[in-house]
Amino acid sequence: MTSPMWLPPLNSHETYKTIILATQDDRPAMDVSSSEKVFLIRVDVDVSFYSKSNQLALNGLFLSEQFTFPCCLLTCTSKEYVKKVVSKILRDMQVPFELDHILFTHRHLIKRSCNKRFTEEDSDSWINKLKDFFSLTRSETHNANYNVLPLKLKIMKIVWISDDEFLAWRSWYNEKRRVDPNFEIDYQAAVCRPRTIPELLDEVNFKPAEESSLAALLQEATLDDDDDSSSTMPMQCLVCLEEFFLGPEACRLPCSHVFHKACITKWLQESNMCPLCRTSLPSV
Repeated sequence: MTSPMWLPPLNSHETYKTIILATQDDRPAMDVSSSEKVFLIRVDVDVSFYSKSNQLALNGLFLSEQFTFPCCLLTCTSKEYVKKVVSKILRDMQVPFELDHILFTHRHLIKRSCNKRFTEEDSDSWINKLKDFFSLTRSETHNANYNVLPLKLKIMKIVWISDDEFLAWRSWYNEKRRVDPNFEIDYQAAVCRPRTIPELLDEVNFKPAEESSLAALLQEATLDDDDDSSSTMPMQCLVCLEEFFLGPEACRLPCSHVFHKACITKWLQESNMCPLCRTSLPSV
């Protein structure tokens, strides 16, 4: 399997929320031969990118893993211990972002006890509520005769991006899907694994290109009827998906990809990478 050349940066945008939802799992509690009551916790971590108008742009990450912890350790100890358990989960799953800008809620299947409104929390208050959730789940009468209590913890980072960035990402994704029948499968497989250190370090370079270098970087690409080179140009700009017309309206990056001059200039004011192949350009 060939990994995609680019994955969305997980820590390069300032407008986001981290939604945390704790629920009892749909799976029934189990009675197993064990002297210790345990929580069987399935943890799902998801990062999704949306436009300002709340259209889904891309799924950037999805990790899922299962953990087992003694009930007494999550209900009878301090919130500091629960915080350490959460830190261990994040570390074991190689979650590549901090939990901040948190909105938290919880739900119980039988009592239908639910904090229906997501409330903004700091790092201590949501841990306290998570600990209360564990305690309530353990104390419910319908769980009294079971030793294994299945739970779900969903951690969803929702990132909002500009409409221009949204359009560029969708254009990139759709073009890759058009030219490679396996791209969608490969992309989903790539976002369902932890990011590597080089991939995370690449995010540090997700910054605007130098304004002083734009003129030198952008080579005019003229589309003329008599120009043999026009046969190598794409039929449309892969940022806005509009067709190219005759005349000097296009620009070619050093990586040879061609875009409308206005489109790629606006893009390079946000990122120093080619929208298609992610080749890095000089940055601020």
